[in-house]
Amino acid sequence: MQANFERKTNAVTARFAEEADRGKQQLAQEKEHTARKLEDVLNELELQLADYARRTEQMQMQQAQELGRQQSYYEAVMAEQARSLKTKFSENAAQLQERIKSLEADLIDKGEDFRPVSEGTLKEKYRQLRLLVETTTEPFNLGIKSYTSLGDLDPTEFLVREGKNQLRFLLRSIFWTRLIEGFFSSPYGFGAFGPGEGGSMVFNLYCTWQRLFDADFTGFGPDGPETPENHDFEAFYRNRFANGWRSATFQSIVAALRPREGSRARKRGSASRGSLSSNGLRGIAKVYAANVEKVRADLLEVLGRVCNGAVGDEIEANVAEIVRCASELAADFAAHQAKVCFGQMPMRGDSVTIGAEFVDCEDGDTSRRGAETVDLAVSPSLFIIGDGRNDLITPVCLLPGEIFSSRS
Repeated sequence: MQANFERKTNAVTARFAEEADRGKQQLAQEKEHTARKLEDVLNELELQLADYARRTEQMQMQQAQELGRQQSYYEAVMAEQARSLKTKFSENAAQLQERIKSLEADLIDKGEDFRPVSEGTLKEKYRQLRLLVETTTEPFNLGIKSYTSLGDLDPTEFLVREGKNQLRFLLRSIFWTRLIEGFFSSPYGFGAFGPGEGGSMVFNLYCTWQRLFDADFTGFGPDGPETPENHDFEAFYRNRFANGWRSATFQSIVAALRPREGSRARKRGSASRGSLSSNGLRGIAKVYAANVEKVRADLLEVLGRVCNGAVGDEIEANVAEIVRCASELAADFAAHQAKVCFGQMPMRGDSVTIGAEFVDCEDGDTSRRGAETVDLAVSPSLFIIGDGRNDLITPVCLLPGEIFSSRS
């Protein structure tokens, strides 16, 4: 019996020992497996850390490169701005020098006698007039939020093609068209007093003078009496004495219409200083004033249609100033011995060369060159032809006109 017990005990012990061995083997296997997994995890972490380090280094390099590019870009921009400012400063300095010379010349005047303005003053007056037109026709300044179709004010449907945000260019074009019709409809200053009665009065003076030297001159053409609008004014193209008479005649008219120097001094600071008045020659002054009023009313009528009748007092004052400046510039054209004129405003579809005579109204780049197709003529070019004495034919563009180029 004891032997049987020992046998069973030994069998149980052997089984426990066998199970213990299996447990040890299993534990060793699990330990080895866990160690391998841990090693794999550590290797993966090392790879990730290496990748993170590589990516961090790349990002640092990219950031350094981007900073370098930005620094180079801004240095180039600053250098370009510095060059641009120097160029503008030089241009402004040249303009100021030109203005100083013009003022010095103006000081050498004969008391209260009228003297034709210099080329520099003509350019300055035209710049000021053009800027005033631009400011007055800016939709924001007009308070325009919406408007209906402009109908006959936009006969070529410019806004349909280019969009309502280009309204300012159309208004500038309309203003210049009306100003040219009112004060510059005839060459050599014969449109300065209007295309109607005022123009006829000064044209009759010319006809009287012409008959003194040309027995064949009748003042009649194939279609009837000649007018400032259809006469060719041939004498002024070839005769310096004719230009001298024209200049002297218009000088005397303008000098009589403008306030005398003492009156001007008392009104210094007034917006009307130096403007034409109804004093002096009542006949021409009366028709002059009527023409000025007509042009002013025409411009206000245009703005009234665009603004639905709501034209503010400040805009009305600006329009009056535009008309005053335009009328005085026309008088300066007339009194100058050389032929001073606006160039013909191109029509839609015409091809013009961007450069000395025309610039794009959106960028104003006078350095750009090349042919452009006109969609809208915005403002005219300013020319002076010869000097009225020794040279009667050489044209010089004092300031380029503006066009809106066709985008199609």
